[in-house]
Amino acid sequence: MYKIVLKKLFFLTFFVFGTSAIAQAIPQSVDPYIQSVEQAEHGMTLFQVIQSGGWVMIVLGLLSMVMISLVIFLFLRLNLSRLIPEEKTEHVIGLLLEKKYHNAKTLCDGDDNLIFNIITAGLNTARNNLEDCRDAVELEARKATTSLWTPLNYLSDIAQIAPMLGLLGTVLGMIQAFNTIAFDAAGVKPILLAGGVSKAMITSAGGLVIAIAATIFFSLLRTRVETITNTLEAKTNKIMNAFQRSQ
Repeated sequence: MYKIVLKKLFFLTFFVFGTSAIAQAIPQSVDPYIQSVEQAEHGMTLFQVIQSGGWVMIVLGLLSMVMISLVIFLFLRLNLSRLIPEEKTEHVIGLLLEKKYHNAKTLCDGDDNLIFNIITAGLNTARNNLEDCRDAVELEARKATTSLWTPLNYLSDIAQIAPMLGLLGTVLGMIQAFNTIAFDAAGVKPILLAGGVSKAMITSAGGLVIAIAATIFFSLLRTRVETITNTLEAKTNKIMNAFQRSQ
């Protein structure tokens, strides 16, 4: 389910990116965002900052929403005690050693988590032979590990995409500024020139803020994933040993 939600968020972001690029191709006038010296002293509002950054800031805003949603999802999901409950896991391993496969499968079916999915995969093939059981356990363990790292890697992608979007906004802003000079050489209006430079600086800052935040959260969550992965590997070895001793 989470993969479907993430894909929809990314498709929405790039849809807006494409439609906004088309809109950018239409000539538009540049209006001042700060109307007076008094407003300049107090700075720009958040809406004025986004407005001055143009469509790139809209895309960066959507990207930041994707990042926040992903971070919340990962903090809620990456719970070691929920994904690998210690007491229940040891109890099921004890049942495997006693060859009480039916009882073990009943417990695993009643609780959906990473380690019980691995045990269930082994139970489904335990009556065949040890080699098939080992292959099934290892395959399910790899799937579990992949399911932990895949959403986390999206944060790394956001950290790389955001600065490039900011750089794109910078280039577009500088093009706008130089176009002002090129097409109005007789009387360059400072407000138009400043508007292009402002867009260049704001989009770069926005992209860097998102990239820095994504990198920080990636580092924090990577520690959780590594802890869960190491625990999962250790429990998988115990499960495999339990199957082997019960043969």
